Amino acid sequence: ESKMWLFDLGEPNLEPIPAFLTKFLMSFFHTLGMEEDEEGDWVVRFEQDDASGKLRLTERTKAILPRVMEAFNIAMDRVIEELFDGEERIRVLLLRYVVTQLISDAAFCIEKWRIKGGGDEQRSE
Repeated sequence: ESKMWLFDLGEPNLEPIPAFLTKFLMSFFHTLGMEEDEEGDWVVRFEQDDASGKLRLTERTKAILPRVMEAFNIAMDRVIEELFDGEERIRVLLLRYVVTQLISDAAFCIEKWRIKGGGDEQRSE
């Protein structure tokens, strides 16, 4: 009756626990970038400030982020308690793994975007 679905882990294989945990914990944020809108396009999570050129979260993202953080923290607490015998010192290391994975994922996406002509006026819709 109760099932757990894992996704976006690639081909089935043996995975070291730190790598699995990194991907699992990162997925709480990664899925935000994969949400589709009513038309089947990915939901835009950032907007560019006209004056500074810097990115900022959209209002829709700001509204959902606290729920994502709550789910992430619950999962992190359980991982630490059940897999690391409650050793709190591991929390910082896990957070570093997650941030590194998110940065790596973002770099991969930007590279794919550039290869497909992202930012090129002639190739953009």
